[in-house]
Amino acid sequence: MPPQWFITTSELNRYLRGAIRKGWDPEHIRCLAEAFAVAGCDFTSFLHTSKAKADWIKGEIRDKINTMLVEITGNLKAIMNYVNYEKDIVLRYGIELQGWTHEKFVNPSDLSMSLPPLEKLHAAIKSGDCPYYNKLEEGSVPQRKKRKDAGKPRGSHAKKDDEDNQTGERPAKRARTGAAPSEIVNSEVE
Repeated sequence: MPPQWFITTSELNRYLRGAIRKGWDPEHIRCLAEAFAVAGCDFTSFLHTSKAKADWIKGEIRDKINTMLVEITGNLKAIMNYVNYEKDIVLRYGIELQGWTHEKFVNPSDLSMSLPPLEKLHAAIKSGDCPYYNKLEEGSVPQRKKRKDAGKPRGSHAKKDDEDNQTGERPAKRARTGAAPSEIVNSEVE
């Protein structure tokens, strides 16, 4: 019977998903799992450059925000749109992101590579200090003004008849207002 592997922690699952790119070799997985345990079950200890750490943190922020959006809306196809946030998120779903700790509210991939602000935002999202999405309370959206013609039937907009046209004929076509054609001068004429 071949060996069976069971992943018991979500941290190990994230590590394996990020570390294995060329296939699931059981011996390779066993070595990686042992290295993960020796490192104290901390995936970030395997990231050697600040760029790799920043990219990993940005991916975690993006995944967590999208997961929370799906949970609060109940729509499995909901994705965060940072460019059209007001229209696509606030107005469509009636929810709002609060507690964003970074100075700019943009897509995480557009944030700077500076680790301290990214780590602060990641920690706030992960710990729950940053309330992800709150539904707008009823009555927080201002009421629209009532139309001045409310209650009156809206009739079709019929064209007004010309007073000059008493015979009931069709009105004449409008004259074209384009440039007049230029004259062609024949130079062979003597």
